[in-house]
Amino acid sequence: MDRPRTSPSDKVTGLDAIRGAAAFIVFTGHFFRNFAPGLERSANGTPFYTLFNGSAAVIVFFVLSGFVLSRRPLRSGRVLDIADAAIKRWPRLAGPVLLAGFAYIFGAVSGAFPRPAQVIAGSEPYLPFLLRGYGRHAENIGGVLQEASFWAFLGSAPKFNEVLWTMHWELIGSFVTFAMALVICLRLPLLLLAVVAAAAAAHHPYLSCFPLGMIFCLLHERYGRDASMANWLAIGLVSLGLVLFSYNLLDPAGLWGWAATLPAGTQLWAWVIIQNVAAMCFMSVALYHPGLRALLSGRLGAFLGGMSFPFYLLHVFVLCSFTSWMCILAGAKVPPLWLALVLYAPTALVVCLVAYPLMRFDGWWVGMLNAAVPAARRALAALYRRPAAAR
Repeated sequence: MDRPRTSPSDKVTGLDAIRGAAAFIVFTGHFFRNFAPGLERSANGTPFYTLFNGSAAVIVFFVLSGFVLSRRPLRSGRVLDIADAAIKRWPRLAGPVLLAGFAYIFGAVSGAFPRPAQVIAGSEPYLPFLLRGYGRHAENIGGVLQEASFWAFLGSAPKFNEVLWTMHWELIGSFVTFAMALVICLRLPLLLLAVVAAAAAAHHPYLSCFPLGMIFCLLHERYGRDASMANWLAIGLVSLGLVLFSYNLLDPAGLWGWAATLPAGTQLWAWVIIQNVAAMCFMSVALYHPGLRALLSGRLGAFLGGMSFPFYLLHVFVLCSFTSWMCILAGAKVPPLWLALVLYAPTALVVCLVAYPLMRFDGWWVGMLNAAVPAARRALAALYRRPAAAR
């Protein structure tokens, strides 16, 4: 790579766009897994499975979080930035998750989610989402809100919105990132970075993603902010990332058939490592290729980044309401594959429309937390100093 083409003050909106693309892959995987499972199975073991691999997209979320959460304290060197980020982290995640929980409750109370009997009556019994309790939110309002507020973050298996399984790892991984950023801000021995990263990875392979993102951010801030990537290298990294992204953890086949012979624990580790590499490929191109960086750093990247979390939280809501009712109304008149292909684009549009209000709330919520936490800290510091001055 050569230098220099950007200023150190450039934002990383391009990485937000990568997050939005990952959220869309999660949606695509869930859509076809439930409405045209044969298409997903036929793509398994080929590079086309990249389009359906929502599990791999979650690894991208984790690596991105490690990068983004550590960037401000690494640039400022201020421990207070780490303290503020740590205080904000749970409410920042829980606010949109809780509001999404209210949306699911409203959907259940209003009859937006078909019941299993209605699914069978519509000759569409192959929709597994509808058999996982999405119609029972109305009878479990307290459980839905408790799960969205804290149980999902404490590691309990989600019962009412299965995408919330990532919230536990996001929260724990965030504090792993903060611990590693603290090592840099306090200028402690760099060996402690390896200790924290190893301890996190030993707890669970998913937690290896956050230290990787943090180390990438550290290297980027010190050596790569003005770097630029050649076209041939960008094409190579994107191609490599797409191939690695086709690795199906649950059913490795084709190019990844060798992984099926590994022990179960080793399979998970191999998959996480490979998806970490894929995430690094995509992030590197978004950061260092001038053309793509310019494209993703504008309004498109900002929109994809702002929409990513709401889109992720609410896409199942739309699959279990709008898309399911469309399938029930069609009944057996249209083959499932053709029906899914027809409904894919309208479903994506409806998800965007449903997620847009949550995106606006999310922006307001983050802004409010960004202002409230430092203000509260300063107020407490003033109260602490006042009695001391009086003495």
